Amino acid sequence: MIETLRNVIQANGLIVAFLVVGLAVWLSYWASRQFTRGRIHGSAIAIILGLLAAYAAGLATDGSRGVADIGLLAGSAGTATIGDCSIAIYAGHGFLNSAFDDDGKLKNPKATDRLNYPHLLKGSPKCSGGAIIACNAAKFASIQNPIPGVSLNDGEISVLQGIGQIDGAVGSAQAFAKSIGENCACEKVTITVNCFPPFHKPGIFSSGSKWCGKTITVPCPCKVKK
Repeated sequence: MIETLRNVIQANGLIVAFLVVGLAVWLSYWASRQFTRGRIHGSAIAIILGLLAAYAAGLATDGSRGVADIGLLAGSAGTATIGDCSIAIYAGHGFLNSAFDDDGKLKNPKATDRLNYPHLLKGSPKCSGGAIIACNAAKFASIQNPIPGVSLNDGEISVLQGIGQIDGAVGSAQAFAKSIGENCACEKVTITVNCFPPFHKPGIFSSGSKWCGKTITVPCPCKVKK
Protein backbone atom coordinates (compact mmCIF):
# COMPACT_ATOMS: atom_id res chain seq x y z
CA MET A 1 0.00 0.00 0.00
CA ILE A 2 2.72 2.46 1.02
CA GLU A 3 4.88 1.50 -1.95
CA THR A 4 1.93 2.00 -4.30
CA LEU A 5 1.27 5.45 -2.82
CA ARG A 6 4.95 6.29 -3.19
CA ASN A 7 4.95 5.33 -6.85
CA VAL A 8 1.80 7.36 -7.54
CA ILE A 9 3.30 10.45 -5.87
CA GLN A 10 6.59 10.17 -7.72
CA ALA A 11 4.87 9.60 -11.06
CA ASN A 12 2.67 12.69 -10.60
CA GLY A 13 5.10 15.07 -8.96
CA LEU A 14 3.72 18.27 -10.50
CA ILE A 15 0.13 17.48 -9.55
CA VAL A 16 1.17 16.56 -6.00
CA ALA A 17 3.16 19.80 -5.72
CA PHE A 18 0.11 21.89 -6.68
CA LEU A 19 -2.02 19.88 -4.25
CA VAL A 20 0.40 20.43 -1.34
CA VAL A 21 0.76 24.15 -2.07
CA GLY A 22 -3.01 24.56 -2.37
CA LEU A 23 -3.57 22.74 0.91
CA ALA A 24 -0.95 24.85 2.68
CA VAL A 25 -2.49 28.10 1.38
CA TRP A 26 -6.01 27.02 2.39
CA LEU A 27 -4.76 26.05 5.86
CA SER A 28 -2.95 29.37 6.21
CA TYR A 29 -6.01 31.44 5.37
CA TRP A 30 -8.16 29.29 7.68
CA ALA A 31 -5.70 29.86 10.51
CA SER A 32 -5.66 33.60 9.76
CA ARG A 33 -9.45 33.80 10.14
CA GLN A 34 -9.76 31.51 13.14
CA PHE A 35 -6.82 32.61 15.28
CA THR A 36 -5.95 36.19 14.27
CA ARG A 37 -9.28 37.44 12.85
CA GLY A 38 -7.42 38.51 9.73
CA ARG A 39 -4.82 40.62 11.53
CA ILE A 40 -2.07 38.40 10.12
CA HIS A 41 -2.59 37.81 6.41
CA GLY A 42 -2.92 34.23 5.23
CA SER A 43 -0.07 34.63 2.72
CA ALA A 44 2.28 35.61 5.57
CA ILE A 45 1.33 32.47 7.48
CA ALA A 46 1.85 30.39 4.32
CA ILE A 47 5.37 31.78 3.90
CA ILE A 48 6.19 31.00 7.53
CA LEU A 49 4.85 27.45 7.14
CA GLY A 50 7.02 26.96 4.04
CA LEU A 51 10.14 28.18 5.80
CA LEU A 52 9.46 26.00 8.84
CA ALA A 53 8.85 22.95 6.62
CA ALA A 54 12.11 23.53 4.75
CA TYR A 55 14.05 23.99 8.00
CA ALA A 56 12.55 20.90 9.63
CA ALA A 57 13.20 18.79 6.52
CA GLY A 58 16.80 20.00 6.40
CA LEU A 59 17.36 19.01 10.03
CA ALA A 60 15.69 15.64 9.53
CA THR A 61 17.63 14.70 6.40
CA ASP A 62 20.86 16.68 6.91
CA GLY A 63 20.32 18.07 3.43
CA SER A 64 20.39 21.43 1.72
CA ARG A 65 17.28 21.39 -0.48
CA GLY A 66 14.54 21.47 2.15
CA VAL A 67 11.61 19.10 1.61
CA ALA A 68 13.17 18.01 -1.72
CA ASP A 69 15.67 16.00 0.35
CA ILE A 70 12.84 13.77 1.59
CA GLY A 71 12.75 10.75 -0.69
CA LEU A 72 8.96 10.57 -0.95
CA LEU A 73 8.76 14.24 -1.92
CA ALA A 74 11.70 14.18 -4.28
CA GLY A 75 9.38 13.53 -7.22
CA SER A 76 10.85 11.68 -10.18
CA ALA A 77 14.28 13.32 -9.83
CA GLY A 78 15.83 9.86 -10.01
CA THR A 79 14.75 9.44 -13.62
CA ALA A 80 15.51 11.76 -16.52
CA THR A 81 14.32 11.44 -20.10
CA ILE A 82 16.77 12.90 -22.60
CA GLY A 83 15.04 14.27 -25.67
CA ASP A 84 16.10 13.70 -29.26
CA CYS A 85 19.02 15.80 -30.50
CA SER A 86 20.31 16.09 -26.93
CA ILE A 87 23.12 14.58 -24.88
CA ALA A 88 23.38 14.90 -21.10
CA ILE A 89 26.41 14.15 -18.94
CA TYR A 90 26.06 13.91 -15.16
CA ALA A 91 28.99 13.77 -12.72
CA GLY A 92 28.80 13.64 -8.94
CA HIS A 93 29.18 11.60 -5.78
CA GLY A 94 28.38 7.92 -6.05
CA PHE A 95 28.79 5.29 -3.36
CA LEU A 96 31.86 3.74 -1.76
CA ASN A 97 32.43 -0.01 -1.95
CA SER A 98 31.26 -0.36 1.65
CA ALA A 99 27.74 0.75 0.65
CA PHE A 100 27.18 -2.51 -1.27
CA ASP A 101 26.62 -6.06 -0.08
CA ASP A 102 28.38 -9.16 -1.35
CA ASP A 103 25.99 -9.37 -4.30
CA GLY A 104 26.87 -5.85 -5.44
CA LYS A 105 23.55 -4.34 -4.38
CA LEU A 106 23.09 -1.26 -2.21
CA LYS A 107 22.60 -2.16 1.43
CA ASN A 108 20.14 0.71 1.59
CA PRO A 109 18.06 0.63 -1.63
CA LYS A 110 16.67 4.10 -0.88
CA ALA A 111 20.13 5.67 -0.75
CA THR A 112 19.73 6.77 -4.37
CA ASP A 113 16.97 9.16 -3.21
CA ARG A 114 19.72 11.39 -1.83
CA LEU A 115 21.64 11.75 -5.08
CA ASN A 116 21.73 15.24 -6.61
CA TYR A 117 21.40 13.89 -10.14
CA PRO A 118 19.19 11.34 -11.93
CA HIS A 119 20.57 7.82 -11.92
CA LEU A 120 18.11 6.38 -14.44
CA LEU A 121 18.51 7.89 -17.90
CA LYS A 122 16.06 7.20 -20.72
CA GLY A 123 15.85 8.21 -24.35
CA SER A 124 16.40 7.08 -27.92
CA PRO A 125 19.73 5.22 -28.22
CA LYS A 126 19.99 6.48 -31.79
CA CYS A 127 19.01 10.13 -31.34
CA SER A 128 20.14 10.99 -27.80
CA GLY A 129 22.82 10.06 -25.32
CA GLY A 130 23.60 10.04 -21.62
CA ALA A 131 26.49 9.41 -19.26
CA ILE A 132 26.90 9.20 -15.49
CA ILE A 133 30.32 9.61 -13.90
CA ALA A 134 30.38 8.53 -10.26
CA CYS A 135 31.88 5.90 -7.97
CA ASN A 136 30.32 2.47 -8.56
CA ALA A 137 27.75 3.90 -10.98
CA ALA A 138 27.48 0.53 -12.74
CA LYS A 139 25.97 -0.91 -9.55
CA PHE A 140 23.18 1.62 -9.03
CA ALA A 141 22.65 3.50 -12.31
CA SER A 142 21.05 2.56 -15.60
CA ILE A 143 21.31 4.28 -18.98
CA GLN A 144 18.99 3.37 -21.83
CA ASN A 145 20.89 5.55 -24.31
CA PRO A 146 24.58 5.53 -23.33
CA ILE A 147 27.12 7.62 -25.21
CA PRO A 148 29.18 5.18 -27.31
CA GLY A 149 32.56 4.59 -25.71
CA VAL A 150 31.52 5.88 -22.27
CA SER A 151 30.90 3.20 -19.65
CA LEU A 152 29.73 3.28 -16.04
CA ASN A 153 32.37 2.93 -13.33
CA ASP A 154 32.37 -0.42 -11.56
CA GLY A 155 34.43 0.79 -8.61
CA GLU A 156 35.64 3.82 -6.71
CA ILE A 157 37.35 6.66 -8.55
CA SER A 158 39.29 9.70 -7.41
CA VAL A 159 38.27 13.27 -8.19
CA LEU A 160 41.14 13.58 -10.67
CA GLN A 161 40.05 10.37 -12.40
CA GLY A 162 36.51 11.71 -12.57
CA ILE A 163 37.70 14.97 -14.13
CA GLY A 164 39.55 12.98 -16.76
CA GLN A 165 36.42 10.93 -17.42
CA ILE A 166 34.34 14.10 -17.84
CA ASP A 167 36.80 15.32 -20.47
CA GLY A 168 36.67 11.95 -22.21
CA ALA A 169 32.86 11.86 -22.09
CA VAL A 170 32.62 15.30 -23.68
CA GLY A 171 34.93 14.20 -26.50
CA SER A 172 32.89 11.07 -27.12
CA ALA A 173 29.66 13.09 -26.94
CA GLN A 174 30.90 15.53 -29.58
CA ALA A 175 31.73 12.65 -31.91
CA PHE A 176 28.37 10.99 -31.24
CA ALA A 177 26.58 14.30 -31.82
CA LYS A 178 27.70 14.30 -35.44
CA SER A 179 26.16 10.86 -35.92
CA ILE A 180 22.93 11.99 -34.25
CA GLY A 181 22.76 15.03 -36.48
CA GLU A 182 23.18 12.96 -39.60
CA ASN A 183 20.66 10.26 -38.69
CA CYS A 184 17.95 12.02 -36.70
CA ALA A 185 17.04 15.15 -38.66
CA CYS A 186 18.74 17.41 -36.13
CA GLU A 187 19.84 20.87 -37.18
CA LYS A 188 22.01 20.88 -34.07
CA VAL A 189 22.78 18.64 -31.10
CA THR A 190 23.00 20.11 -27.61
CA ILE A 191 25.39 18.65 -25.04
CA THR A 192 24.95 19.63 -21.38
CA VAL A 193 27.53 18.86 -18.70
CA ASN A 194 25.95 18.77 -15.23
CA CYS A 195 28.44 18.65 -12.37
CA PHE A 196 27.69 18.10 -8.70
CA PRO A 197 30.07 17.82 -5.72
CA PRO A 198 32.88 16.86 -5.70
CA PHE A 199 33.11 17.98 -9.35
CA HIS A 200 33.07 21.65 -10.30
CA LYS A 201 34.71 24.27 -12.48
CA PRO A 202 38.43 24.92 -11.90
CA GLY A 203 39.08 27.36 -9.07
CA ILE A 204 42.06 29.44 -8.00
CA PHE A 205 43.18 26.84 -5.49
CA SER A 206 41.31 23.77 -6.72
CA SER A 207 41.27 21.62 -9.80
CA GLY A 208 38.12 20.97 -11.77
CA SER A 209 36.73 20.33 -15.20
CA LYS A 210 36.44 23.22 -17.64
CA TRP A 211 33.32 21.55 -19.03
CA CYS A 212 31.29 21.69 -15.80
CA GLY A 213 28.16 23.73 -16.31
CA LYS A 214 28.79 24.16 -20.02
CA THR A 215 26.32 23.72 -22.85
CA ILE A 216 27.94 22.69 -26.11
CA THR A 217 26.15 23.04 -29.42
CA VAL A 218 27.23 20.83 -32.32
CA PRO A 219 25.71 21.99 -35.65
CA CYS A 220 24.97 19.56 -38.43
CA PRO A 221 25.91 21.05 -41.80
CA CYS A 222 25.35 17.79 -43.63
CA LYS A 223 22.22 16.42 -45.24
CA VAL A 224 20.09 14.01 -43.26
CA LYS A 225 20.32 10.40 -44.26
CA LYS A 226 17.03 8.78 -45.17
